[in-house]
Amino acid sequence: MLNLMRPLTLILLIILGSFSCSDEAEPLAVTFEFKLLGQDGVQSTSFSQGENFVFSFSITNNSKNTIMFQSMETDDFFKVYKLDSNEGSPIIEIGKPYVNIFCTYQNGYPIEAGESLKIEIPWTPIPWEIGSPYFSTIFCGTNDNPPLTTGSYRTGFKTQFYFTRDGSQYITPEKSFEIDFNVQ
Repeated sequence: MLNLMRPLTLILLIILGSFSCSDEAEPLAVTFEFKLLGQDGVQSTSFSQGENFVFSFSITNNSKNTIMFQSMETDDFFKVYKLDSNEGSPIIEIGKPYVNIFCTYQNGYPIEAGESLKIEIPWTPIPWEIGSPYFSTIFCGTNDNPPLTTGSYRTGFKTQFYFTRDGSQYITPEKSFEIDFNVQ
């Protein structure tokens, strides 16, 4: 009897194991890109004094299904610091181009398979308005920032990103983004 139980137990474990492993979720396939754009829409890290520029962050869904971007937790998103010309370390917090973020939030922002969500806003809002090119409706309220003076600057942030797909929540490991740029 004991010899018959071992094969039956093994068969039962194989059957149960195949059910639990076959339905494993596909990992979330997203990529991120952070860049600055000149007034002409071309990526740059060097701007003329008085020239406006645009913060551009995109989340690309490389999976086969629609995902929902839920949130990120950072107060430093698009924040600008003026660098010490000798050491290159942040010394003066200049500010952000917006007052608040995620004001139009309604269960997240859908990103279709193969598509991207672009989050963009200019440093100085004039003459841009919400809905204009390079101005995402994800922001509510802009800061009336003056043009940056000559110098070296840094913008960057660290955060985890929160997504859902088909009812499951996904949280990315913490990611860091940083851009050094200058105004001449």
